[in-house]
Amino acid sequence: VIQEMEPHLIARDLPQSPTIAIFNLSSEMVRNGVDVINFGVGEMVPEIQPPREFTEGIIKAIKDVRISYSDPQGIIELREELCRDLEANFGLKYTANTVTFHAGPKDALFKLCLALLHAKSKRNKTITFAPVFEAFTNVPELITGEPAAALLVYERKHHL
Repeated sequence: VIQEMEPHLIARDLPQSPTIAIFNLSSEMVRNGVDVINFGVGEMVPEIQPPREFTEGIIKAIKDVRISYSDPQGIIELREELCRDLEANFGLKYTANTVTFHAGPKDALFKLCLALLHAKSKRNKTITFAPVFEAFTNVPELITGEPAAALLVYERKHHL
């Protein structure tokens, strides 16, 4: 018999993701016949096509059966190319073992917070700006149990 699991107190108290809320709202609007372009979850719209080199590279990787997991830091050739680009364009010198690629900002932020923050340290304070991508406040709180302080940023109103 599987007993119902109780979520951790910190995870249970995290606020709903505004990104998911926007996605749910736009999905409901589409189901109701409203023509919606949804940028809520970071996806591109069909009208904006990826560069041809990207799609050809993906197709080639699949045909070459390069479909297994990559190095957790990211594909070495990609990291080496990034280092060459940073030096050529900005004069910055890095090595492939000092850069990393992540599946997205939440993945990168989560791993960064795991490495730098400790739940029992009284010195852990996370300050972020607002408005902000929700992971910038939720992930540090998930790890430390303390909410991130939000520094409000002046928002200029634009008129169309």
